[in-house]
Amino acid sequence: SSPLVWSTMRLISAVIACVLAGKKQQNRAWRQRRADCLRDECAGIPEDENDDCVDKCVSPKCYNEIYAAEPLEPGEVDRKRRNLFTTCTRNEQEEERKRDLEEKRRAAEEKR
Repeated sequence: SSPLVWSTMRLISAVIACVLAGKKQQNRAWRQRRADCLRDECAGIPEDENDDCVDKCVSPKCYNEIYAAEPLEPGEVDRKRRNLFTTCTRNEQEEERKRDLEEKRRAAEEKR
């Protein structure tokens, strides 16, 4: 194989690694947020009945968009709405990450 092919493959691998690292960071932030909600706000609710409380706590915005009009019953599973909620929270986290990066960039520029 030519050096160009190897260089291209290394570049693609590096891009994939960066994307996966970003997803891992998002997942870690979401798990931490969920753990905080389980420990604090939703602690008194049995685990098999606390999805509604945890979802409200993790992301009030996404909860209102996906579940508010028709909340889940205790123990109810709605995979379609769960997927919509998960997508919404990931998008929300990505927006937060971009805002944080932009704030850091501005702060660094102001120091110059």
